[in-house]
Amino acid sequence: MMNQKWRVLLVIDESVASKKASECAIDLCLAGLDTEINLLYVADVEPMPIYSEKDEKKLYGTLRAKANKKMLDILERLKAANVDTKVLDHYFGIAGEKIEKIEMEEEIDLIILGAEKPSLFKKLFGESYTERAIFDTRAPVLVVKPEYMPKIKALIDAGVIEPSKVVERRRQGVTT
Repeated sequence: MMNQKWRVLLVIDESVASKKASECAIDLCLAGLDTEINLLYVADVEPMPIYSEKDEKKLYGTLRAKANKKMLDILERLKAANVDTKVLDHYFGIAGEKIEKIEMEEEIDLIILGAEKPSLFKKLFGESYTERAIFDTRAPVLVVKPEYMPKIKALIDAGVIEPSKVVERRRQGVTT
């Protein structure tokens, strides 16, 4: 039987749920899912006219700095867990469109993203990229809530199981 990696798109942003989504991705890998994590940072912002180059550099420079910091943090966590990771991009704009495009281009098998309950303000002004990813993509979407607590990583950190034993235990049908 051919062993093929799952191509997973991990969508992150500045939310707490986004960090939890990365923890969930690590847990799936530690549980034995052979994956390649494709990391995408998004800032779901409506395009707006910017009248000077100075203002544009200021706005997007700040956004890029936040994105790079967040991506580096998540990337370090993934690498520490020996997760095969590919950094795709940071994107500022209509994030749902970018997620759909990457899903097709990268032949994504699973999308993992964090979601928080939208505020009244967000409800009034339309759908979020999470809704668009859930309903407008072909790949299954794993939505991670801010309350998510990692299971496998916690057992490894506590010394209950060894990282090398996780995959073998899953193959034998033993639950952790």
